[in-house]
Amino acid sequence: MTQLLIERRDGQDAAPGAQPEPEPVPRTFTPDLDGAAVLDEARDFLARFWVPPSVAALDVMVLWAAHAAAADTSNEMVWYSTPRLAFVSDEPGSGKTAALELLGLLCPRPQQVTDPTAPALLNLIAERRATLLIDEVDLLFGGGMAAKAVRAVINSGYRKGATVARVKGPQDTFAPVAMAGLASSFMANPTLRPTRDRCIIIRCSKPPQGVKVPRFREQLHAPLGMLAGASVAAWAASAVMDLATRFPEMPPELSGRSLDVWEPLFAVAAVAGGHWPARVLAACREFVLGDSDAEPALPPRARLLADIRAVWPEGADRMPAAALVGALGELPGAPWAGMWSPVAMLAEIPAMLGISPARIESGGHEVQGYWRSQMAPLWDEEER
Repeated sequence: MTQLLIERRDGQDAAPGAQPEPEPVPRTFTPDLDGAAVLDEARDFLARFWVPPSVAALDVMVLWAAHAAAADTSNEMVWYSTPRLAFVSDEPGSGKTAALELLGLLCPRPQQVTDPTAPALLNLIAERRATLLIDEVDLLFGGGMAAKAVRAVINSGYRKGATVARVKGPQDTFAPVAMAGLASSFMANPTLRPTRDRCIIIRCSKPPQGVKVPRFREQLHAPLGMLAGASVAAWAASAVMDLATRFPEMPPELSGRSLDVWEPLFAVAAVAGGHWPARVLAACREFVLGDSDAEPALPPRARLLADIRAVWPEGADRMPAAALVGALGELPGAPWAGMWSPVAMLAEIPAMLGISPARIESGGHEVQGYWRSQMAPLWDEEER
């Protein structure tokens, strides 16, 4: 079943040259899925391979993927509006394209494109109900009628029922859209003011010096992301009626278009429950209200070191690798059990920290483990 889901998301079962049929919305999933746990799993996957400007960026990405998956039987989203996401930066290596690619693994019918035409976008919406992931978006927003037509599709399609007039009749533009491009082009161009008003803008930056981000190997890790995406789709399908009819209380500071932009994400968080209503509120305050107290992002390596320190037995000079893996997997709120199997964690810990396990004595036996003297310099380094 898992493999079947992965193949259908990739469209591999379509005949050569044929237009893939829109996938039907699954209706056979268990109705009591834990929405908060599903969103946590997706967030942990993103955090493994991408260092965000703040943790709120991860929260927004996961909520946005879930909102894109909440659809009726024709695969049209159940919302009145759909926010645009924009990952922007002028720094090479800032991760804006990587963010778009990772996000695509969590979304239904993802279609990543560069330099599309308006007719191409309209066809993807009409034929596939695609989640549109547009890279190098600054290439689209120049002058001329072609750029104007693309802007018309992106801007109008944030609201349900929107169309553009074409010779063969009105064409639907309602679809989820995420973009990545240069900040200088996207933020300064006055013709993009309507686009920016419909966006949640995530300003990407290079990881801090010394932060090691695990390498994303598509052949190994993409299926894990797609499984997380399948879980998001399963939960959204099981909760679709609740999502469609949930009108959560919104921050009083929001009005007009900003209410349209954020309401679907607040509804997803409210239905998921757990800590997600608080997380979406914090994200909204950061992105819309400029809350300076927003929680800073903790890079994966720093998080791992902090969690190892938390589970290290007090006063112990050594710890078996198996015991460390077990403690990390059971640590409340930690992402490791959702990211790695115990076997994978045995390999990932030394790879991420740049150390090798040692032979230590434990319980009268020699086993793989770590000395406190190996960890202490790394803990001190993080504190400086």
